[in-house]
Amino acid sequence: MPNSSPVTSSHSMCYDFVFQPEQITRIQALRRRGVFSIVLWILLCVSLGLGLLSTGPAHVSWSVMRACLIAPDSPSVGCEIFWHLRFLHLLSLGESGMALGGAGLLFQGLLKNPLADPGLLGVSAGAGFLMLLGMVLASRFLFLETPGVLMLCAVGGALGIVWIGALCLQSFGRKVSPFGVILLGILLNAFFIALTEGILLIRPASTLQMYFAWSLSGEARLSLAWMGYLGVFIVVLLSLMARMTQKLDLWQLGLEEACALGVNPQRFYYQILTLASLLTACSVLLTGPIAFVGLLAPHFGRALVGPRHGKLLPATLLMAVLLVWGAGWLCALVSLMAIPLSLMLTVIGVPSVMILLVRQGRVFYE
Repeated sequence: MPNSSPVTSSHSMCYDFVFQPEQITRIQALRRRGVFSIVLWILLCVSLGLGLLSTGPAHVSWSVMRACLIAPDSPSVGCEIFWHLRFLHLLSLGESGMALGGAGLLFQGLLKNPLADPGLLGVSAGAGFLMLLGMVLASRFLFLETPGVLMLCAVGGALGIVWIGALCLQSFGRKVSPFGVILLGILLNAFFIALTEGILLIRPASTLQMYFAWSLSGEARLSLAWMGYLGVFIVVLLSLMARMTQKLDLWQLGLEEACALGVNPQRFYYQILTLASLLTACSVLLTGPIAFVGLLAPHFGRALVGPRHGKLLPATLLMAVLLVWGAGWLCALVSLMAIPLSLMLTVIGVPSVMILLVRQGRVFYE
């Protein structure tokens, strides 16, 4: 006679334990605490966004913002500042943060490396180098001076650096350690940074001014229409990423286990690399090459919701936007000094990474 007891059901193949009542109570309390923490982080993110809209050389009061939202076509100076400067800046930082957070999560999940980051792997440097070449061509051929050409250059640079790295890793013919991947990324990053500096030395002052205005200001100066196009493109990429979160979870089990559960490793590998490259290219186009967002946001997200990528993706996006908006708000507070966004993110990111490394002592000690 078949035994219908829950203990001997198919679920017992996966779980051989039963939660005690006090354990269930503790889990429920942790879940309530997690929901409360997420609500607090969302409120903090909204507060930073509002602070970024109102803070700057020309203060925009709450009454002016409310009037601009009610009558967006008003010709007043306050509305011009709000819509054409502050709102575009807020939108570009938010889109760039989400793109970098998603790209960092993809790289860390695919490579199973907690240090994987678009900046550290050289993807941002490759996109920035191709964008500089696009600016050089635009200075000689004016019909190329369009955001579409720069977007194609950024996509080509990001995809190129990723495919070069993937081919180099495949040429080894054996499993590569996570630190080997980081080392290759550092080498490619240094190579493209050197090429960028070499081109800047021989180009005219107009190209230098265009490049430094883009790479140091943390702002692409794109129109609202182009912001909308890029926003839609980023949302589409993140939607495709959301459909692959279950495969990312299976990938963490190991290559053999993932293959047994229906994951095509080669196709999955290149799908993730392509998505991460396109997201990085969008971020570089919007705010220039900035670091630490793609590295820190997934770690903060894991501390908030755990390692499951289905929940980790929205938490990572929230943390990435929070990081970029927070750095932008701090830059706006000291706007008279014209502090670049990349510098402020470095000031925030270096101590944060050091704290993560110290908490994981195995990074330094065997």
